[in-house]
Amino acid sequence: FPVTIVILNESTILGEVEVKRPFLFFFKRSERVVLEIKGATADTMYRIVSMIEELAEPVDNSESDMYNMINSNTDLMISIIAQAIHNKPSSPPQWMLDSLRGLPWATLKYFMSVAYRRLGIEDFFGCMGLIKSLNVQQSDTREMTVHGE
Repeated sequence: FPVTIVILNESTILGEVEVKRPFLFFFKRSERVVLEIKGATADTMYRIVSMIEELAEPVDNSESDMYNMINSNTDLMISIIAQAIHNKPSSPPQWMLDSLRGLPWATLKYFMSVAYRRLGIEDFFGCMGLIKSLNVQQSDTREMTVHGE
């Protein structure tokens, strides 16, 4: 199925996929669902960063090592993308994971780059810098008051 990509200011629509979701508890019907990545919430950022830490890295360049790396990281990378799309503290639905597994790696690579850009890591460190500067200013004020007595 074709994936249509539309870039917007606040979010990125990744495309439409056809999924089969439960209907009346046991029947499954096909429907088209729009996948969209918005700016990550703090909970989503925390969950994704903790998943990234679990990614396995190659030990050597042997074929078996590469196979093991692909085998151990594929589901985790799909989970990272699904969590970015889901953007809630709960786990993404199974139908979303199943839909992403059916996409080619080139599409998943694009989704991963969009998910990374929407994490807001730069904003996080900007907040940390702001807090640190406020803390320094506050400690300078305290020292001045103590010395003035």
